[in-house]
Amino acid sequence: MDMTMDAKPSTGTILVVDDDLLIIDMLRACIEDQGYETIIATSGETAITRAEQTATDLILLDIVMTGVDGLETCRRLKASEKTSTIPVIFLTVLTDTENIVTAFKAGAADYVTKPIRIPELLARIQTQIELRHTQMALKTKNQRLQQEVEKRLEMENQIRFLNQELMRAQERERQKIAYELHEKIAQNLAALKLLTSDIFDHQRRLPEEKRKKAASFSEGLESVLHDIRAMTYQLHPQLLDIFGIERSVAVYCQDFSTRYALPVDVDCVGFTDRRFDMDTEINLYRIVQEGLDHLVQYGTSRRAMVRLNANDERILLQMENEREDAAFDDHAIEIMPADGLGLRRMQARARLLGGHLTIESRSVPGNRIVIDIPVCEKDRNGPITV
Repeated sequence: MDMTMDAKPSTGTILVVDDDLLIIDMLRACIEDQGYETIIATSGETAITRAEQTATDLILLDIVMTGVDGLETCRRLKASEKTSTIPVIFLTVLTDTENIVTAFKAGAADYVTKPIRIPELLARIQTQIELRHTQMALKTKNQRLQQEVEKRLEMENQIRFLNQELMRAQERERQKIAYELHEKIAQNLAALKLLTSDIFDHQRRLPEEKRKKAASFSEGLESVLHDIRAMTYQLHPQLLDIFGIERSVAVYCQDFSTRYALPVDVDCVGFTDRRFDMDTEINLYRIVQEGLDHLVQYGTSRRAMVRLNANDERILLQMENEREDAAFDDHAIEIMPADGLGLRRMQARARLLGGHLTIESRSVPGNRIVIDIPVCEKDRNGPITV
């Protein structure tokens, strides 16, 4: 009988377990002739030890052995984390269906009946070895992919942290500029306006033309003061520090409505006497600013709506408008220029808070922007009375 095959299979290490030394010698010679390495064990206990201590690709295991038989040995191998993935081919004289089923239930990958037909055994060995190598390669690839995913997640977390720090720095700078504008420039201009008014009030004999110029100068100062106050509020809304997001959004929407002659309905639920983390509040406020600017930037809007809803788990912000032209969807974010519309900035702020932004289609012309963010752990301890 020709005990060689046309093509040698993939190499590997095979543990041969049998209490018959003649069978072991015969199997060892045939297997090593095919390029495999072999490890020998003559009992179940020894087989378990060898399998745990060596890199084994396949186990040939006799079922009928003295002491711990092959079935129990297989069960123990499958119960061990170190050896559970090693395929087992049973060698058995038991050919009835019940014993074969029992062998598979014990964890066998395959079986060969005695007397052993060497070509059949080598073919089954090759199949299991190739499967084993494929599984190991997939496992290695999955581990690498998992490492890449973890590395990317770590990088995303680092980027998110740096973006948060950048936005915090921007807010601090805005607050500083707002303070300088309000406490220094605005105060100086206000004092100059009072001084100018006082000077010209005492110059009753001034010609009418100069009085008109003085009045125009005073009105100009008042206009500049108004613009500075508006700029200061845009840079850093003091109401947000004092009263929180609900009142600040309501005031901003009222001012926005007056500025653009656009009705803006505001509905806030779950914010009464409740404060959130400052990062959450300032980013929500900025999203509302940029969202309303976006909703009125294209087309003719007839009405806008801002809804804020908070519970112990999530904060949901919805902004929508009614307009005369067609709406667009999430694809708009992808096709917009990097400096366009503010949707990208809104999306970035939502992601910084651990949430996401979507644009929903509506049955009537208009846009609906939805921001869904989780409530951070320190905000779940109940409302904070201000």
